[in-house]
Amino acid sequence: MVKSRLTLPEPMVTFGTLKKNTAQALTIGDATSANRTITAGTFTWTDNNDAMSHLVGGAWEGRDGRLSLLGNLLTGPERDSENAQSRTLLDGTASLQWTARLSTALSGNYGFERGGAPDGRDAPWWGIAAYDTYRLAPRAALTTRAEYFCDQDGILMDLPGRVAEWTAGLDVMPLPSFPNLRARPEVRWDHALGGLRPFASDSDQVTIAADLILVF
Repeated sequence: MVKSRLTLPEPMVTFGTLKKNTAQALTIGDATSANRTITAGTFTWTDNNDAMSHLVGGAWEGRDGRLSLLGNLLTGPERDSENAQSRTLLDGTASLQWTARLSTALSGNYGFERGGAPDGRDAPWWGIAAYDTYRLAPRAALTTRAEYFCDQDGILMDLPGRVAEWTAGLDVMPLPSFPNLRARPEVRWDHALGGLRPFASDSDQVTIAADLILVF
């Protein structure tokens, strides 16, 4: 199975657990903020080596609140029992509220790992994703997502290659008296490029899924 790292229902950045007493935040005026954190790494609950990763980021919001920008830089050793070769990830998201109901977000990342390729060279990867969200009702929204991800050395996917996907889903609050409960059905199409056939010897896969989420 190919594991893409951008396939989230809404733009966000996923990092691992934080080391205690290491998070620092700075607010610059009403619209700008910055932060620095020491973390166990990306997509992990526990540290897999003896070194920590460093995360710095910032956010900006326009005066009218319609446009916002978010950026993060993460660097540090990420491989099992490897404390020297670092992985670096640069992530950015721009969000625009077109109207009271319609919003768009563009998210992209670029990363590389020192000595991560099978032949010992540095291994890069990158991806982009676009989200459009339309609020159908006060408690229901429709979101479409399109993304492209290139990982030619298989650092973040199970095998090297390029993949694209398109998803359409609903985000519904089914109980007016319990707004923290959200139901999210979706349909998704994945396509592998360049002759890659990771989906049961096929290059395409369609998935229909649904989940219930309790927000707290």
